[in-house]
Amino acid sequence: MSDQKPAANKGCLITAVILLGLCGACGISFIGFSNSPEQQAKRAQDQFEANVRVVCKDAVRARLKSPTSADFPWGVRVREVGVDRYEVSSYVDAQNGFGAKLRTQYTCIVDSPNKETVRVSKLEFGR
Repeated sequence: MSDQKPAANKGCLITAVILLGLCGACGISFIGFSNSPEQQAKRAQDQFEANVRVVCKDAVRARLKSPTSADFPWGVRVREVGVDRYEVSSYVDAQNGFGAKLRTQYTCIVDSPNKETVRVSKLEFGR
């Protein structure tokens, strides 16, 4: 019986260390979290750009022969190209009608008069 206690104690010790580490990591992330107006504006802009990317991806998928095969790259940049107008230029790897996976360039232009509503105004595909 005495052989089982050290193993049980070791398991408890490992669990305690993991829990302390997680609590410490959460505490550090909350300490580093600031709510300054500049950081709020940055988070709002990041969220807006994420929404623009999602709207463009959905528009591209809607035009593909095999939308479930679509692979988009990470880190696509949103560029302001006019008043309330934004552009996403990237590519998508997707299967064509014959099942071959091809890379296709696209440019998506969206209009957003209030940064809450995002509407695709132009979608062009290239090679």
